[in-house]
Amino acid sequence: MPDDQLIDQLVEAAKRLIAENDRGIVDGDDVARAIGRDPEADGLYDAFCVIEQRGVLKLDAWGGGMGLPHGVQLP
Repeated sequence: MPDDQLIDQLVEAAKRLIAENDRGIVDGDDVARAIGRDPEADGLYDAFCVIEQRGVLKLDAWGGGMGLPHGVQLP
């Protein structure tokens, strides 16, 4: 299970990027980059899965394999 600090960082960055975006939806890769992580770094996929399970953010259009969601928005 990913650490809570990583989850919190992703949620905070996603909410900030969503607020700055007119469409209200952002790409998970951009969220990862916003916290200084490579979108293919270990732990990110699992962290987004936990975020989705908790219902903190709505996640759609997951990338293939263990790719990140391409649709991150508020629930």
